[in-house]
Amino acid sequence: MNDREIKNETNITDPLLNEKDSYSAVLEPDIREYPKQFVKIDQKIIKAVSLYLQLLWDANCNGKTINISEVLNNVKNLFVTRFQNKDVYVIRHVASDLREIELYNWFDINKYFKNIDLGRLDIDNRIKLSKFVSEYFSEIVHFNYINGKNGSYEKVKKINDELAGLGFDDIDIPNTKDEYITKLKFEDIFEKVSIIFIMNYYAVFSEFLFNED
Repeated sequence: MNDREIKNETNITDPLLNEKDSYSAVLEPDIREYPKQFVKIDQKIIKAVSLYLQLLWDANCNGKTINISEVLNNVKNLFVTRFQNKDVYVIRHVASDLREIELYNWFDINKYFKNIDLGRLDIDNRIKLSKFVSEYFSEIVHFNYINGKNGSYEKVKKINDELAGLGFDDIDIPNTKDEYITKLKFEDIFEKVSIIFIMNYYAVFSEFLFNED
């Protein structure tokens, strides 16, 4: 297969095409098929999301410098060690890290990746889903788990609405806030949302992944 270039204003070569390995779509972008644990997300998916997000972050002057790959791999490590970690706020740290990689302006994606059609309903729904997940993380960072209309409990309901719009299974959210805030249920939902956050980006960028066949 001949190398292709992403047509963009900066003439940046597709970062994945500079890698030695072929990046086929190792998982279909279907939430029902997502891994049950964050640490089970295929490393090729982490790498693909890191490379494409990094290109957008580097091209978008927002006054911040961030290494996407380091952030995502640190998050993986935090999920691995959270049960042994003495820091009771480890989930909050994960939420803070993941919130940092959210694009400030999703619409810049079309400036650099021309064949991502922002007018497509599924892409529009994925953009909304990403923003709701980022808001959910923000509520956790600010310890606002269940209070008011903007707590994480209400935000995860909006995430469910967007999942339904994409035609996918929703997250099992308890009917009461008391049940939602129990440690095991809260952490289970948080991990599901974190996985969806990464796989949602992967679904958008997957149009650039290719086979050598």
